Amino acid sequence: PIAALSRITASLAGGEFGARAPVESRDEVGQLASSFNEMAERLAGSRSVILTEKSRLEALIHGVREGVAFVDAGDRVVLLNDAAQALLGVESVEAVGMPVFAALPGLGGLVPMLEGFRAGEEEHCDSEIGFRGRDLEITASPIRTDGEYLGTALVFRDVTERRRAEAALRESQAQLAHSQKMETIGRLAGGVAHDFNNMLTVISGYAQVVLKGLKSGDPLRPDVEIIRQAAERTASLARQLLTFSRRQASAPRIMSLGDILSGLEKMVGRLVGEDIDLAVRAAPNIGNVRVDPGQIEQVVMNLAVNARDAMPSGGRLTIEATDADLDEAYARAHVGVPPGRYVILAVSDTGLGMDEETRSCIFEPFFTTKEVGKGTGLGLSMVYGIVQQSGGHIEVESAPGRGTTFKIYFPRVEETAPAEAGTAAREITALHPDGKGTILVVEDEEEIRKLIRRVLSSQGYELLAASRGDEAVTVAERHGGPIDLLLTDVVMPGMSGREAASRLSSLRPGMKVLYMSGYAAGAIVHHGVLDPGTSFLQKPFTPDALLRKVREVLDR
Repeated sequence: PIAALSRITASLAGGEFGARAPVESRDEVGQLASSFNEMAERLAGSRSVILTEKSRLEALIHGVREGVAFVDAGDRVVLLNDAAQALLGVESVEAVGMPVFAALPGLGGLVPMLEGFRAGEEEHCDSEIGFRGRDLEITASPIRTDGEYLGTALVFRDVTERRRAEAALRESQAQLAHSQKMETIGRLAGGVAHDFNNMLTVISGYAQVVLKGLKSGDPLRPDVEIIRQAAERTASLARQLLTFSRRQASAPRIMSLGDILSGLEKMVGRLVGEDIDLAVRAAPNIGNVRVDPGQIEQVVMNLAVNARDAMPSGGRLTIEATDADLDEAYARAHVGVPPGRYVILAVSDTGLGMDEETRSCIFEPFFTTKEVGKGTGLGLSMVYGIVQQSGGHIEVESAPGRGTTFKIYFPRVEETAPAEAGTAAREITALHPDGKGTILVVEDEEEIRKLIRRVLSSQGYELLAASRGDEAVTVAERHGGPIDLLLTDVVMPGMSGREAASRLSSLRPGMKVLYMSGYAAGAIVHHGVLDPGTSFLQKPFTPDALLRKVREVLDR
């Protein structure tokens, strides 16, 4: 219109009116036309600037990675940027002009928010919704001019991977916390078992000494026998604690889990009873593992007993072994489990199942859901310890009323099982009724030291004694005669048994060494305290076991 008016004024100024009009009028019209032309030029330039800014704004909106949408006051879609179209799965040409909840039916949950914006009750809103299998985080802000609601700007972010990563992190943190708790309990259990074994050595040792001194018809014999039997049962509990803490001795060898299961099928069948349908199977050509077969038998038997108790009215028990490859994703989701090739031992039942709270505690020592007197709570603790000691890991899947499945993963090895070779009968040196030789006993527990002196002295051995390693060195330096054997505890205050043996070996080159401890030999070797093949006597021991071991080491 400005351009048209400019043309008109120019025509008037130069046309017939301009020719007839006075000079002043012509000049005024000319000035007016010039002013209109200048105004038209400025407006044209402003329009160009506006169009340029509009293009930049559109390019900016379409260029951001988040999805951006504008909805007008009537909840109709005004704009969807490229990211929003890709994220929401809709084309802009289809959505623009449509009501937002018709164009994007999955966003119905935003209705209260938009109503709040329209009523002026809300100024900003952050929410998260599920949309077509993904998690969307939405930030919404109302647009107002002079208090009038013009519409809403929506920003969409796909947070699906972030939520999955957060869930995986929480799971990993929970696994790490559980692993640390079990490690702490294991150390505590190992220390308790060590102390138990020291005390049981005294109890069972003196019980046997008293029994040997009583005649067959002595009325005290039954009482002392009860003491000895109770000590043996307690020693069994201590061994289970050591197994849980991975401080029990083991003899691993390369073999197939299928061979172990085939040998256990009849025994497990008798154990669980006829009202439970038992299935035992192993995949063909299953890989080999490096395990202690006796310990794996303990694992299977303990899990079978638990399954039987969980099916009082009968059910189905399945024990199977198969190969499995664990990838990086599995390793990331399970703390401390490296990816690689494994063999799975799975034990499943159709029993009562467990809730989450129970499942989180089942491997802790002395935790049990059974009635008082029906279980010690050490069976699954021992299973856990054996699996950890074997380099594997264990998972539990269970829910109330839906049964339980234990999955144990053992690392697969490429070596083949060695052929069984015949072993020649080994001649054992008979126990001499009269001991010959001088023995230096180093033991910080006074009652154990007294027991050892009494037992060995009764057989004719000459005894030297010390309560600490440094004291033993002093005793050896002062003793003028030979010392044939050093019998020493491993873990002692101050100088350890190994350090004492090292010091004494330089003083007595021909002296033999026999270690003893409430910890198992496997744990002590594993932690670098003793070298493999070292002579070792496990506490608690009986007087007869002590004499046999001493004679065996001296006669080598």
